[in-house]
Amino acid sequence: MRKVAITGTIGSGKSECSKLIKKLGFSVFNCDEEVHKMYLNTHPAYQEIVNLFPTCVHEDGIHRNEIAKIIFSEDEKKKKLEKLIYHYLLPQLLYAMENEKKPIFFAEVPLLFENGWDKYFDECMFVKTRDEIAIERLVTYRNMDREDAVKRLENQKITINSTIPMTIINNDDTVIELEEQINNWIRKREEN
Repeated sequence: MRKVAITGTIGSGKSECSKLIKKLGFSVFNCDEEVHKMYLNTHPAYQEIVNLFPTCVHEDGIHRNEIAKIIFSEDEKKKKLEKLIYHYLLPQLLYAMENEKKPIFFAEVPLLFENGWDKYFDECMFVKTRDEIAIERLVTYRNMDREDAVKRLENQKITINSTIPMTIINNDDTVIELEEQINNWIRKREEN
């Protein structure tokens, strides 16, 4: 089985790639979706997040937007949250890998290189788009204000220091063109 990570900056279109891969019959382990579950009071990580960010807890639960504002301005808090999240997330990712039945295992991993998780994969699909397009997507589809979108994108500049094979997926154009790139990529892997 080939293990493939899908990564890129915020707003690059990783989720759209995942959607197209699922459409072809593959499953995709989504790290962001698993992290979102940690903010539910039924998850083992919940109380630890509450302890780390007590001012972000209200009657209706943890407010992730408030946590995001804190971690983008307080690096120490960001590191503590990431350590906590990855403590729970990595075992889930490895379990999903071990139990994949298809010939290719896909995982959408936003901070692949920053966390050193590229060592768990055979190959990487790096989704790339121009900053202006990423910012517009964040404003339009995630309802971020422009200043917040710019700040988050600037905070996610990726330095690639990896030896795993990488395919650049350019997501500046239409979904049809993106789908064509994904289809070609999968067809080549299935031929080998």
